[in-house]
Amino acid sequence: MAAKHYNVRQVTNYDLDDAPITTYTISIPERDDASPHDIHFIDEEVEYKTALSNVEILKLGYCCSQDGIIYPIFLEMDGEYHQINIGKECMYEFQPETWKNVNDEEPIQKTSDVIVTGVKVPANIVFTLEYVTEE
Repeated sequence: MAAKHYNVRQVTNYDLDDAPITTYTISIPERDDASPHDIHFIDEEVEYKTALSNVEILKLGYCCSQDGIIYPIFLEMDGEYHQINIGKECMYEFQPETWKNVNDEEPIQKTSDVIVTGVKVPANIVFTLEYVTEE
């Protein structure tokens, strides 16, 4: 069996000066100063830049500045973009996972492969995006 070869690459906000822009309406959390524990959401139009397109990403890691935590990223899977919310540590990642259903009498080991073909990120947020593709 031939060995697989992978490419690891990085994109940052500094690489996207001339990237295509898309506007999405997203719900942004907003705190009420009178009731700081109550959070409600407002719809806001946010510009997004296309960070990657027409690639087959097997593994991805995204880190953003603290002010970017309220803005989701959009990942293209099966031809459609899906909104992905960022964790409280300003990070999101995915990679292939190997698993088996231990409830089956004869569990079979499987690998869940998520293939992302495009990524859109908030236009005015400092970020680092690292990703892996297969050669």
